[in-house]
Amino acid sequence: MVKDLSGLEITTDSSAAVDAINSFVDQLLGVGNDAQVILKAVEADPACAIANAQTAAFYLFAGGSVALTEAKSYLNVAKANLKRASDREKLYVAAIEAWANRDIAQAIASW
Repeated sequence: MVKDLSGLEITTDSSAAVDAINSFVDQLLGVGNDAQVILKAVEADPACAIANAQTAAFYLFAGGSVALTEAKSYLNVAKANLKRASDREKLYVAAIEAWANRDIAQAIASW
């Protein structure tokens, strides 16, 4: 298992997925204009639960019904790959799913 720039484990063997995840977090925290870089993580490892959950978050930030539909499709992939995910990744997926379901209290509790 590899780690991201924060030292957190990511369940993937793809260095390209990790690089894209790190870039996505950097873009979010820095209010950058390249948050869509997270799509490269899913491209690099379509089974990476956290990459799919972060892509869902990317769409949720965009808002709107089309974005919600996109987010839920990535969440479904993330949930389908939870067997090999770490406990932290499982909680992250749960938080993003709660957000998608507009259950903000549960999203915060899972975070």
